[in-house]
Amino acid sequence: DNFNLQPGLFSSKTASFSRYETANAGGETHGETMYSINDDISQLSKKDVIYYRVKLIDIDGQFTYSNVVNVKVIDDAIDATVYPSPFSNYLNLVYTTEVEGQINIKVIDMNGRMVVDKTADVLAGKNVITIDNLGNLAKGMYSIQIFDIESNVKTYFKVTKD
Repeated sequence: DNFNLQPGLFSSKTASFSRYETANAGGETHGETMYSINDDISQLSKKDVIYYRVKLIDIDGQFTYSNVVNVKVIDDAIDATVYPSPFSNYLNLVYTTEVEGQINIKVIDMNGRMVVDKTADVLAGKNVITIDNLGNLAKGMYSIQIFDIESNVKTYFKVTKD
C-alpha cells in the first residue's frame, strides 16, 4: 500500500531508524516500478554515512524491511571535466581532488560494452589524463564513468564520437 523511506545514522553501539517520508504504492503492478523520495541531508557532516532501509507496508498492515544500504556524504572537493566532445582520437579528463589516490576510467558504448578500462594515479590538485587511441571506435554516444577509488564516488559524462 505504501513505502516508508527510513534514514538512520549509526554509531558503533546504536542503530536508529526513524519514519521519514512516505510514497504511496502504485497499486497492483507487474515488473519494475520506480519510486523516488527526496531526502534533505544539508545539515549532515561531509564525513557522515547515512543508512537507508525501506519499510514496505501491505494493504493489510503487514510489513517487511528492505536490505540496509549506505550512502556516504561526500565533499564537493572532486571536480571533473571531459573534453573534447565530439572527439575523434582522444579524450582529456581534467580531474581535481583534494587527496592523492587512484581513479578508474571506463568508456562504455551505447550497447553497454566497455571499450576502455583504465586506472590512473591522481595527486592532490588538478590532474589531466589523456585517453588516446580512440580513432577506431564507431561514431555515436559514449558514457564515461570515473570512479574515485579513495572516496568511492562515481561521476558520469556523455560524449560523442565523430
